[in-house]
Amino acid sequence: MTEIIKDPICEIETGPFLKGVSTLTFEQVGIYSILLFTMHDKGGQLTYEEMKNVIKREVDEVIMKKFTIDNETGKYYQAKLRDSMVKRVNEREKYVNMGKKRWQKPTTRQNPDDIPADGKQPRQIFVPPTLEEVKKEVEERKSSVDAVKFWHFYDAKGWMVGKNRMKNWKSALVTWERDEKGIERGQHPGQNFVSGKIPAKFKT
Repeated sequence: MTEIIKDPICEIETGPFLKGVSTLTFEQVGIYSILLFTMHDKGGQLTYEEMKNVIKREVDEVIMKKFTIDNETGKYYQAKLRDSMVKRVNEREKYVNMGKKRWQKPTTRQNPDDIPADGKQPRQIFVPPTLEEVKKEVEERKSSVDAVKFWHFYDAKGWMVGKNRMKNWKSALVTWERDEKGIERGQHPGQNFVSGKIPAKFKT
């Protein structure tokens, strides 16, 4: 068994644990618990020397029976603790991969002939741009918008516009350009660029 990635949460089922230590003395329970927590903190396994260094003495035989040696690494592990750690790591990787798939879905179909039988176009999924993509777009447009400010503003909001998910970040960039030009002309920040009207929420 290879070492498990460190996890800040140690899950121990109290019922099985108490049953398993029922024949131990209070001192042995304390030593066993410290070894378990240290083992968890170190990735799931410890050598016998590491176990001795933790408790500053030889490990009682009755306690050692609670651990299993991994013939591949020569280290000891506790079976239920290992299973719990493996389960948590697998669950974490599962959710990480789900998140990656969600954000990596293409905004358009790769094959233009790949259209559903009902003739309906698929719903496009918004993919947040990277900071580098925003910088490149700003440079190509020779825009006065601060790319870093723009990216951090929407990234902090989860790329939401009000209560809705943003649909096109390049259009949002154009809106920022328009607003900045309006301010340069002395226009009110909330004033409509075309009509010149100021929305009620901006009026004092």
